[in-house]
Amino acid sequence: MHKKYINIILAVIFLILEILNTFTPNLMEIFNTPHNNLNVLSNIIRIITMTSFMWILMGLLFDKRIAKLNSFYFILPATIINLFLSREYINVTPINNYELAIYYIDNIYTIILAIYLFMLTKDKKYHLKYFRYLIYSIIIFIPLNIFNPLSVYLSKYSFLNFKLFGFYHILFFFLFILSAIFLYKFLYKKNKEERYLIIFALSLMLFFHLACRFSYCRLHDYQDSYRIYGALPLYVCSFGTMLLPLAVYLRKKTFLNVLFLINMPGAIIVLINPTCGAVNIFSYNVIYFFVNHIGLFIITLMFVFYLDIMPSKKSVMVVGFSLGIYFICIVIINSFIFSYLNIDPNLSFVSKSPIGGNVEKIGTIKFIKASVSILYIFILWLVQYSLSLVTYFIYKVIKNNSKISKKTIA
Repeated sequence: MHKKYINIILAVIFLILEILNTFTPNLMEIFNTPHNNLNVLSNIIRIITMTSFMWILMGLLFDKRIAKLNSFYFILPATIINLFLSREYINVTPINNYELAIYYIDNIYTIILAIYLFMLTKDKKYHLKYFRYLIYSIIIFIPLNIFNPLSVYLSKYSFLNFKLFGFYHILFFFLFILSAIFLYKFLYKKNKEERYLIIFALSLMLFFHLACRFSYCRLHDYQDSYRIYGALPLYVCSFGTMLLPLAVYLRKKTFLNVLFLINMPGAIIVLINPTCGAVNIFSYNVIYFFVNHIGLFIITLMFVFYLDIMPSKKSVMVVGFSLGIYFICIVIINSFIFSYLNIDPNLSFVSKSPIGGNVEKIGTIKFIKASVSILYIFILWLVQYSLSLVTYFIYKVIKNNSKISKKTIA
């Protein structure tokens, strides 16, 4: 079998094990516990091992020396140390034998892959710039609940609470813009392949944080969602985040165009009406919400600048059809959960409007045991599709003006 296909199979197995491990509550909860010196040390080591999600996959899928050598010289020893410090991890909260087995299998498999990648590396010379990118990866993989103890400690200070259109809301708005400018400038001097790999790496980071929400929600609620239902990637933005690495890896223009037209307006609209609630700005509810949507916005925006996508009328038609299928599926899933578990997760807001008004109660029909408003679902589809259309027309206007400017200069 060709080495490329062997590596893809190894990568898929690694991805499955990593995702299964994110269902264990201890993965995130260890960063939310009182800290002693050993706990701090083990958490630093674990953050390094978390970056394996990026380095191992990059090494397997793209055969890049930087990924292979960072995996061997840093991920490998960190993972071995992590296993020796497993008591700290296991004792955070009780876990079952299945979760414990996944934890050990995932770590051992990571060690095997790091050695395998090193053996495939012909030039084993390590360059200083590789370490710089390792530090970048550690920063972007920091668990987003790590500030929760600080949010609890500062909870008595109401001025640190997030408020709609308040100071922190405006601050996050500027972070949207500044982050996009920073990433654009950072990628500007890179060559085409480097840009592509960095965009893919960032999409993996965002996917990893999304998967870690399962671990967090095992013990905590996320926003208004109860426990595990708060982790389901069945909102438009979280679904787009889940598809992001696959779309970038495949480099299929239609796939990238559709994600651009859905993710861009989705990420922007939540900035106007964020659902994180009036909680401390250091809480997971706020940190994850804005990291996810800022990341989704800036990564998707780079599709236009550096992945050469050009949304077309065909893309717009595919978006409309895709959104229709998406909302039908979400209604079915939401109705099943409500009917058989007596819990309304309100996935993608299909059962309760995020802006009030009770429009979801107009003209309802019974589906299984749930009440569904066809009119309201159509409005949801229409709003999302309209936002995609606006995004498309803005793109066309900017593109056409850019062409006119170039002709004028010429």
